[in-house]
This record gives sequence, structure tokens and C-alpha cells, in this order.
Amino acid sequence: MKDAIKHARHGAQYAPSGTATVLLACQQADAWSKLGAVEEAMAALALADAARDSSAGADDIGGLFACSPARQENYAAAVHLRIGQPAQALRAADHALELISAQPVRAYGTLAQIHISRAAAYLAMGEPEGTHEALLPVLALPPDRRLATVSDRLAEISTSLSHSATLAERTQDCARRSRSSARTRHRGASPSRQDRPPTDWILTMTTLPRNMRNHWWWRPRWGVGRRFYTWHLTFQGQHDVHRLAAEYRTVLAPLGPSLTLIPDQWLHLTMQGINFIDEVAESNVRAILEAARAQLAAVPAFDLQLGPEVIDPEAVLLPAHPSQPVQAVRDAVRAAIGDVLGEVPESADGFRPHMSIAYSAADGPTAPISKALATLDTRPAHARITTAELIVIHRDNFMYQWEPYASVPLG
Repeated sequence: MKDAIKHARHGAQYAPSGTATVLLACQQADAWSKLGAVEEAMAALALADAARDSSAGADDIGGLFACSPARQENYAAAVHLRIGQPAQALRAADHALELISAQPVRAYGTLAQIHISRAAAYLAMGEPEGTHEALLPVLALPPDRRLATVSDRLAEISTSLSHSATLAERTQDCARRSRSSARTRHRGASPSRQDRPPTDWILTMTTLPRNMRNHWWWRPRWGVGRRFYTWHLTFQGQHDVHRLAAEYRTVLAPLGPSLTLIPDQWLHLTMQGINFIDEVAESNVRAILEAARAQLAAVPAFDLQLGPEVIDPEAVLLPAHPSQPVQAVRDAVRAAIGDVLGEVPESADGFRPHMSIAYSAADGPTAPISKALATLDTRPAHARITTAELIVIHRDNFMYQWEPYASVPLG
């Protein structure tokens, strides 16, 4: 790092025209902050401001060797983060976002870095809702635009999220408050900051798996002919969902039998299982159904957005958000099962609502899937959720297929 500082100082002695001296001062500040030298880093930021004020003429080279005001502010945000000044970092990142938004041409890598700086600042201040909101534009980038510099910084945020006990407690509290508000939100109300993809989606979306594995291995106790009671959300008559699913099938179809593409009829959002039909009395299933009717009457119907996609090692998924109303449905169903059976199968934790578009049907590299998805230019789908379905499901034909048992209206 000290060599970097020495080279940047040496370069500034040549007093190049344009904004190169601003860039060199920013790079000094960046290096000092990585060394933990607070006073030197702040002095270098002041030097960058002075260089901006005295800069004259056009940049001789431009491009990577130029330093626009937005780029300077983004450097400042990163420096403030490293030296423990998240509030100043957020102000710098917000200013950078304002500046770059006014530019006729915007480098998507720089824009992503600014959003990540905002997210990191919120994270350092212990505000998971702000972290979610700031990261959404970055997580929506197609795979071919997830530059190494972007992926590396996302990985840093993932590590902080996964290791911060305090933030985990704040996130859980946010989820509890969100589930409570979801029960009372009026139809058509605007979603709040809490209506964002949950933190664990951030952890999933920051790292693209290198390899896929076959989804269709037989799980314990499953086999041909076995049937299972479970609760799902299904998407019959949801034309916008079918529109989006068809667009994904079109770009993924050339990959052939390595993927199982899901037709509209079998699109679903997995909610909560009960048991195999030969291991639970049907009288108990009917009792669960009636208990669920009472519980779900208190959960309002809601609107749902699906996408953009996430590549999981076994599937291409569309995360569902806001997640809180979906969680409220699952909580109601779990309460009904607990009332009847005394215990609820499957963990209450780790639920990430999503709709699968395709399942991996073979082991192999992720790259062909990522490359195919990079060609897709689409928008997320919207669905109106008014019922929850109790179904009898099987996977005999390398597809999740089912017979309906009951459809329960939401309140």
C-alpha cells in the first residue's frame, strides 16, 4: 500500500491536465484508509477536493484515468467506511448517486459500486432495511454485468451479514414487525422498506454457484408412487406469471435435457408440508384444513412480485417479495398444523419464498445457464394471491405434480 501511495504522489508531481490529479489523490486516500491511517486518509481526501478546485483543461486520456465528481464521491465513501465513519460514507455515496444519475452515460460498474457503498454504510450503522434497499439494484444485474470488483464487494457484505449477531437480531425483529404489519395492511397500500427480499436472499444472490447438481435424486422416504400432503401457493390464471415463465423457458430451452422446464400448470411456491398420505390420518388432515380456514381468514389477500432470477445449485428460482405476506400465510398454516398434530414438520426458520422456473436435471457447469440468462431482457411478474392450496403431490415423472385437496381463501 505504501508503494501505491508513493507512486500516486510521484504521478501528481507531473501536474497533468484535467482530473488525473484528483484521481491520484483519491487513490492515496484509498491506500491510507486500507492501512488504517485516519489522519492521512482524510488529508488525501482534502487534497482531492483541492485538486478538483484547481483542475483545468480536458483529460488527456480520460476513461479509467479520469475522475468524475461521482467517482470522487464514491472513493470518499469507501474511505469513510474503512476508517469507521459510516454516516459520512452514506452522505458521500448518496451524493455520488445523485451526480451519476445526472450523467448522460453511466458506467454500470461504477453505479453498482455506489449502491454497494450505500449498503455497506447502512450495514455499518446496523440498519438491515437500508442494506436491503440499497442492494436491490445490484442484485438485479444480469450475470454478465456482475464484474469481479462488484462480486468481491458483495462477498464482503455477505460475510458481515452472516457473522453479525447484532444485525441478525435486528433482521429477525424486522421480520416480526413486517409479519405483523402484513396482517393489517390494506389492499393497494404501498409496500414499506420492510417489504424487501429477506437478508438470506442477499447471501444467496451474491455468489453464483460454479456447478449444478441433479435435483431429481430421491430424498429419504420418497419413491415412485408415494403421495404427500402439502400447502402451496399456485398460479392458475396468473397471466403475468405465465408470461414471465414462458420467457425463461424460451431462453433456457436450447440447453436441452440438462434442465427440467416447468410448464404453467405446475408453477408453484412451496409453503409447508404435512406428511405422506399413508402416515397421517385423513381425519387429522380435515381438522388441519378447518383450523387453517380460521387462521387464514385473518391474513389479507396480497400482491406479489416474482424475480429477478437466482441460480441455485439445483434450480433457477424467482424470489418472491414482499416476503412478509407469504410468511404470514405460512405462519397461519403452521399454527393450524400445530393445533391438530401438536408438532409441526419442517423448520420454521430459513424459509425463502420463491417460484422455481427450471430444475437441474444433471450435474454440470453453471456457465451455460448463466450465459443463456444473460440474453434475457424482461421484467418481474406480478401476481395477486387470494387463496392457499392444500394439495396431494408426487414426483413420479421428474416433475412436481399434484391433485388439489382444498383451496382456502385469504381474508
